[in-house]
Amino acid sequence: MKIAIGLSGGVDSSVAASLLIRSGAQAVGIYLDAGTGGAELAASAAHELGIELIVTDIRDSLENLVCQPFEGSYLEGRTPNPCIICNPAVKFPAILRAAKENGCERIATGHYSRVCLYRDSYHIYKGCSENDQSYMLCGLNQDILKQLVLPLGDYSKSQVRSLAASFSLSSATTPDSMDICFIPDKNYAAWLQARGASAPSGDFLDDFGNIIGSHKGIHRYTLGQRRGLGVSKGNRLYVSNIDVCTNTITLSSGEAFSTTQARTLSPFWTSGIVPELPARFSVKTRHSKSEVMSSVSSTNEGLLIDFDLPIRPPAPGQTAVFYDADRLVGCAEIR
Repeated sequence: MKIAIGLSGGVDSSVAASLLIRSGAQAVGIYLDAGTGGAELAASAAHELGIELIVTDIRDSLENLVCQPFEGSYLEGRTPNPCIICNPAVKFPAILRAAKENGCERIATGHYSRVCLYRDSYHIYKGCSENDQSYMLCGLNQDILKQLVLPLGDYSKSQVRSLAASFSLSSATTPDSMDICFIPDKNYAAWLQARGASAPSGDFLDDFGNIIGSHKGIHRYTLGQRRGLGVSKGNRLYVSNIDVCTNTITLSSGEAFSTTQARTLSPFWTSGIVPELPARFSVKTRHSKSEVMSSVSSTNEGLLIDFDLPIRPPAPGQTAVFYDADRLVGCAEIR
């Protein structure tokens, strides 16, 4: 079987490709050129693996489908996850197109998750270790999932590095890859500034609407933020509200900062079939190990999530991902 694998040259994609080759598959490396460098590393890995490398330019689609929406969301006081946007809109479709153009039957990546058939549709399942990356793959549809192979789903990161060493891959000791390819230093504000998209300064308010300081632009802050506020009021402060219309940010004091409820925009269901709601799911609202059992019901705008236990309030723009045990059922953007 001929399989196209997304190859960055890092340890995860290199080991995933090596496992495919050792299973008898003919692997073809696909490097997605986002204009941020790294093609040489991918080429070196392909040479080391003895496979062909195809370079696919995704700069235009990344700009139009990910960077511009990401920029707009931040200027609206929202906190999106660009990887969740990119995977179904840019990354996986690009690998799939390259696969079809080069006669490949399946596609693969080095994500720590699994794909399994459940009741006539394909679903992402959690990886078997603490390195699970299913959250990031929540938006993948059936056209992608039915062709996707995830060789690292049964491994941990330490096991993968051990495999890389045993396979004599130079990536065995390389650092982990960056989370956001187009903002490698994670400085969102500087990235927006470089694009000429910064927001104006405004007022910090307390819970009573009194001005207690000045903020440097709403794009620099997110709900729940405690550090880097530059305001001292005796008690520890956190961002409790961002009002785009008035360009103000409310800071609250105290340690208690939690919620038992969240509302979302229209959800995406992995199977393509809307489940019977209300229903009980385990819900993640950020890419971490933390998740909580919840009751999920429909509203006119999207979904209402009632968490069994208080959680740190998710910021607007973040993604709620719904699980039935280890099976990813769907996702929705927090309002």
